[in-house]
Parts: sequence; C-alpha cells; structure tokens
Amino acid sequence: MFEIGISGQMFDELTVWDHLDAAGNFKYNCVELRSTHVNPEIPAEELDKIRSEIDDSGLYTSCLSCFVGNYGLSSDEECDQIFKVFQKYVDLACFFDSEMIRIWPAWQESSFAPDSVWKKAAFWLKKSARHAALFNKKLVIEMHHGTLCDTAPSSIRLLEMIGEKNIGVTLDPVNLYQVPTDYGENAIKALGAYLYNVHIKDIVELKTGDYLYSFPYSYYAEHIGRFTKVIPPQDLRKERYYCHRRINAGGVDWSHVLTSLKSNGYQGRLIVESVSETNRHMPAGLELAKACRNDIMDLFEVLS
Repeated sequence: MFEIGISGQMFDELTVWDHLDAAGNFKYNCVELRSTHVNPEIPAEELDKIRSEIDDSGLYTSCLSCFVGNYGLSSDEECDQIFKVFQKYVDLACFFDSEMIRIWPAWQESSFAPDSVWKKAAFWLKKSARHAALFNKKLVIEMHHGTLCDTAPSSIRLLEMIGEKNIGVTLDPVNLYQVPTDYGENAIKALGAYLYNVHIKDIVELKTGDYLYSFPYSYYAEHIGRFTKVIPPQDLRKERYYCHRRINAGGVDWSHVLTSLKSNGYQGRLIVESVSETNRHMPAGLELAKACRNDIMDLFEVLS
C-alpha cells in the first residue's frame, strides 16, 4: 500500500505546528513542508525545533514544497538570483533530510509558451538538477494547469530537454482535471520513471459560478501571482467554475488513479493537499486532515 503524507498547504493560514500535529495525530507517514512555514529566512533555532518535532513524532520530510524557480519567465539576472535562493533550499533539504525539492519551470501554458521559454527553463532546471545531485537530492515539478507541465506530453518534453536523472514530476490529477487533460492510466504509463510523487485532493466542475464558494479556473493566475510572475490563460473562451470537495466526492476518478498507479508499479507516496479555503461546507484544519486520512483508507479498498 502507498504511504500517505500531508502537505502544509492545508495549513497555509495556520502554523507549522498545526501541520505537524495533524500529521502525528492522524497517523500520516510523512510531511511535505511548505515554504510558507519552512524557508531559508527562518531562524536556525526555529528550524531545529521543527526538525525535532518531526523526528519525535515518528514522521519524516518527503519534500520541500517551495515557490522557487519560474526560470522560463525570468531575465538572466533574475535567474541568477533564483538559483542562489534554490541553493539555500537544497541546504534546507539536507537539514531536514528531505528526498525532494519542488521547483517550477515557467508559469505559462505549454501550448502557448515560445521556444525561448522552454529553452531557458530547461537550461536552468538542468543546472539546478546537477547542483541538487551533488547532495543526492531529487527535484520535482508539480504538474499544474497554467505551466509548461500542464499535460503528460508537455512534462515529458521538458524533462527530455533537461536530460538529468534526478528530476521528475508530481502527478496532481486535480490540476490536470482543470486543464482538462488525461490524468489516468495513459498519463501514468507515459510518465513512467519520471513519476516521483502524487498529490491527492478533490474538486468538482460546476455549470456556473452561482455557488457561493465556487472559484474560476483563471483564479490560479491571481493566486500564484502573489509569489511570482504568471502569464494568465491565453485562450479561455468561457470561464469554468469549480468548488472544493472531500477526496473521492468530486470530479476526479480516484479509484482509477490508484489502480493505474499500482498496475504501473508506482511505489511512491500519496500526499494530501486538500484545502477548504472559505468553503464552510468543507471541514478545515485538523478536521479536514482527519477526514482526508479516512477518505483515503476507504479508497484503498479498491486495491485490496
């Protein structure tokens, strides 16, 4: 059975201690630490306390979920500065004994990105992967709508351009559901050894934005734009709307995803990345962490 981890995304508005409490209390195996909680600017004393809490709870850190990269949309001078920040995250990954570090290629849809964006992203990601390899770390690119890695074919194209063995992807079926593009058997089989990690959460597409807690597809540009440059969707002829749901209660066919992962030999983790945001019809915080653990265990029946 897959190990289950929990991302700090659920606790972005809370503290790292809420994240670690949920992971320990509800028997998660590992944590994916967010840069909102753990970053190179955090004092060493605080980092020591966080690492000790992880160790004492019987957990481990699987990945640093950073907002670092976006090389393809940055100037050469900006790329130099981004790389220096990235190097600090590699040091931080060593401190937390984290196997992986998340990195972004470029926040532009793959079908609209010019060759110059692909080439710059590949060049700097190659440089980043080689640096990470010196410390036996893997880099992982989250498959996400609005980026170069918004489909399995586009992700493979970029990874082949990079040509390093220690860089792969996080499959996020919810992100691909929004593109929309395949997130199941064919995508998983095509990704093969490039598939390092899987995020698990759920949403459902709505007919309109009438539901009080709906959000538009294009929301990602505003959300991610808080951290870095984003080129908004360039051919969104009609806005699409979604809302958050509990795992396996939305639009993603999670039974198909799990059986496809198993049949294709995936041996990595499932990392819970559910959020409720302002949706009062969803559990939140510790309650959501508990619900997600139970939802996944119910889903595992399909694998038995």
